[in-house]
This record gives sequence, structure tokens and C-alpha cells, in this order.
Amino acid sequence: MEALPRLAWQGGPFTLTLKPFREDAAAAPIYYVPNLPRLLDDPGAPVYVIREWSDYVATISWKDRSNHPETLWAGDEPAPRLQVGGYHIHYGNRVGRSSLRVIAAGKEVGEPLHLEVVSPKLSLDPRDAERWFFYPRFVRALVDDIAAAAIAWPFAYRGATAFPTHLAGARPSALFTFHFLRRYGRQLAEAFHTVVASPHRVLTLEDAVVPAARATRIDASAVTWLAAHPGAWWPDPRPAATTASGQRYVRTGVAGATRRNP
Repeated sequence: MEALPRLAWQGGPFTLTLKPFREDAAAAPIYYVPNLPRLLDDPGAPVYVIREWSDYVATISWKDRSNHPETLWAGDEPAPRLQVGGYHIHYGNRVGRSSLRVIAAGKEVGEPLHLEVVSPKLSLDPRDAERWFFYPRFVRALVDDIAAAAIAWPFAYRGATAFPTHLAGARPSALFTFHFLRRYGRQLAEAFHTVVASPHRVLTLEDAVVPAARATRIDASAVTWLAAHPGAWWPDPRPAATTASGQRYVRTGVAGATRRNP
């Protein structure tokens, strides 16, 4: 691995020069790692590495002075121009393989400069080759884990993630009816028994003080009732009652929650 103060890339009709934005010891250099394709087990991997969250500047010089680049793309985003000349190269929350591509006359020209963008949390030092944060080892383990998970998934990971629905005019299938009754059958049976017990009763709304967990909404009248009855939030000081099933409870109040008659 070699740290380069600058990189001059001959891309055909132009020369792209990449260097750290700051020229001091704290600036992240450009790394030349000739054995990176072997370490990543990828013959097409780049040999030039820059750091994520670091700032670089790229300038373009043309053999034909009449040509001028329209823009420089860093990966899938256009690089912003600098007032002092050149383009600001900065990868934030973007790591892995990327490239710098020159656009002129509405199309890409020359050969792009391929880069490997590495998080500053990971090491490129060969002395860390046996440690988990050595970049090639980390990437290979990550890719292996993703591949193993993709193989185990019960669906196509390249497929659509949405589940479109539409209103069906036909009657529900027997399978739908079965699952619906299996899920809500008990509640439906209780509702039917209530109606059959008094089939001609007129349904009205009534107010009741119920435990907070049973309240479906609290409106302005409920808040007003709470203000007038602050003790409703506290456990009933009377001894706990016993239900027919032997379970004991203490009534805790809630204000004016409304419910519909069954």
C-alpha cells in the first residue's frame, strides 16, 4: 500500500488530477493498493482507494483546449464545482466501489477513474490482515453473509416488495371465510347472543366510567369530567372486591369514556 499526495489519471482526451482538499498532514491521502483485487477476490476491483467523509478536489485538463467538461460525476451524483476551480469530491454515507466520470457534450467521454471508497473505521494496513476490521476481510465476510441470507430467503430479493390489492366484486372464498371466522368467530358469537337475548332493543350511546385500557377515545367532556373528579385516577380506597371467578380487582377510574350499547 502506498499513500499518494495526488493522482493523475489519463482518461483518453483528458487528464484527471485528484488530490486531498487540504494540503496538511491531517488530510487523508489517496492510497494505491495494487493487490486489492486479489485481497477482495475480485479481478475487477479498483487499485486506488480514498476515504469516506474525507474531502478531495479533482481538476480536469484537456489535450484539446477547445473542449470543456460539462460536469464530473462522483458515482451516481454530480460533483459540485469549487469557486477556486475544480470539483469537490466527498463521499458521505457512501462506501464501496465508485468512479469519477467526465461528461462533455451531453455524454460520457474517456475512461472513468475507478475508486474504492473505504470507511475510516476500517484498516488498509497489511499488519491488520488477521483482524476483523481489515477492509478486505471485512468486505468478504459481509458479502458472504449477505449471499448466505439471500439464498435462505423464501422469496426473490430482486422482486417487488409491495403487495398490491384491489376491491374484489366476487364473494369471499371459503378459505377467507374460514380464517375470518377462526379469528373473529368468538366475538361474533357473543354479539349474536346479545342481540338474540333482546332483539328489539334500541341501541343508544351511554356514558360509563371504565378502566383506562378500555377507553377508545377521550374527548373534551371526558377531560372536563377528569378535572372535576381527580380522584378517578387513583385506586379505590375501599377493599378490593372479589369476582365470581375468584379474581380480585381494584377499580381505577377514567373519565367519561363513551361506549356503545352492545
